[in-house]
Amino acid sequence: MNSFNLIKHLGISIETYKSYGVSGREPDGEPFQLYFPYTDGTTRVFNPQRYKWETIGKKRSDVSLFGFNQLPKVGEKVIITEGEIAVLTFAQMGIKAICLAPENTDLNFSIVRDLKKRFSDVIICFNRSKTGIEKSRTISEKFELINFSLPNNFRGKDINDFLRERGSKKEVFKLLNIAILEHKEQKSYGTAGEIIEMSNKAPSDIMKGIIPSLNIIGIMGGSDLGKSLFCLQFCICYILQRRFLDLKLKGNKKVLICSTEDDHNSLGKRLNQMMKKLSDNEKVIVKKNLLFEMESEDLEGKIRNKLELDPEIGFILIDPLSEFLAGADMNNAGSIRLKMRELKSISQKYKVCVAYIHHVSKQAEKSGKFGKSNSNGSQSIEAKSRVLIELKKSGRGELQIAIVKGNDIDSRFKFPNAGKIIKSNRDSHWFETVNRRFVASKPIKKKKKIDWARVFGDHETMRTSEIISKLKEIYGGSTKTHEKTISKELGNYRVKVGVYKNPSKVKPNKVK
Repeated sequence: MNSFNLIKHLGISIETYKSYGVSGREPDGEPFQLYFPYTDGTTRVFNPQRYKWETIGKKRSDVSLFGFNQLPKVGEKVIITEGEIAVLTFAQMGIKAICLAPENTDLNFSIVRDLKKRFSDVIICFNRSKTGIEKSRTISEKFELINFSLPNNFRGKDINDFLRERGSKKEVFKLLNIAILEHKEQKSYGTAGEIIEMSNKAPSDIMKGIIPSLNIIGIMGGSDLGKSLFCLQFCICYILQRRFLDLKLKGNKKVLICSTEDDHNSLGKRLNQMMKKLSDNEKVIVKKNLLFEMESEDLEGKIRNKLELDPEIGFILIDPLSEFLAGADMNNAGSIRLKMRELKSISQKYKVCVAYIHHVSKQAEKSGKFGKSNSNGSQSIEAKSRVLIELKKSGRGELQIAIVKGNDIDSRFKFPNAGKIIKSNRDSHWFETVNRRFVASKPIKKKKKIDWARVFGDHETMRTSEIISKLKEIYGGSTKTHEKTISKELGNYRVKVGVYKNPSKVKPNKVK
């Protein structure tokens, strides 16, 4: 077995070869060769000097796998990879792996079911060739496996090349754990245990209990309210971890703003004005960590590219949302749902919060009422947003702001129970809270019809205090409200001051 030294550059020990049943010998007059046994009875023969492979032996079954017989009954991870050397490379790192014979590249459900019963994480990792990348993606989607893609910053194609050129065992494990976490977060279903595990691993909220560090949030309002300035201020506060409208923020990461309606000149003036409020050190931090994309073409592709290049980005603002939705029918639920799903995918894959600025409908702008259904276009925009914040004019040059959607947000902080009145400082363009009570304009409720027969019962007449007491018992409400109801509906049934006849037993025109 000393001839194994011919392939020691692969970084695989003789013990690892032996543990997988690999033998090495020199046939008569032939150079040293390695023999890799497969589950179907065939053997793959490798000539390292000529780098030549061939298959020998008679096939006894349809399942042709290398490394399968070396798998434990149960385990944490198993990798389905491409090629025997890759299997042994993973094994050298303590990771169980198998591969299919080259002429039998199709997995079947029975193999996958068996692996999923035995291992917590079943992972697919083919080489970085165009074919390998596509095959990994196809198989992972078909069998719902974890797709582990090697990074693209080395010249080789497989795991052995990666380790030989620049990688380390530690880095491989780190990349594997990231792939596993991303897969579980992006799954459309999961066990209760998986969901709880993902929830426990989720990063802290940007604004505790209100703005999550992942997912989609929307900021909507009518025209000329200063939505862009409001969000720009939020982004600056996020970078600096400054309080925003008296509320703490957890950020300290970079921000990417997709500002497709502004030019460099107008945006520069706005930034200069807002940064007057900052210290010299804060200005340096903001200038370095606030990034802008001003071209709307293929906006999704540009966002993904920026995130690939700069993993320090933690918050994305799209201003306005309509530019991201370009090409989709704003009123078509299916079309908008697909575009919003792309934003969700970006948030999950790159661990960022994605915010957007959007207009409310003209009807909502005229009504002046808050509501999660006020956004312009399809209801899918609201449905796919985890949190919705709405801005409205409030007179005196002030604005009202309220959270109109947030399923996980305490109702005490949401409309109609809470909101803020804010005003922009003319010099700095910074919004500040106004020390005045927020009064929500609630939707008009349809008035309930009073069942007077139920209120009066068997009584022929009742005093005002008795009627009010009964109305409160049945319908709730205040004394003042019920006094108005009695005055309006029982006026023709009054016998004397403070006494009324049962309207269910006498007609109005018979009342004296």
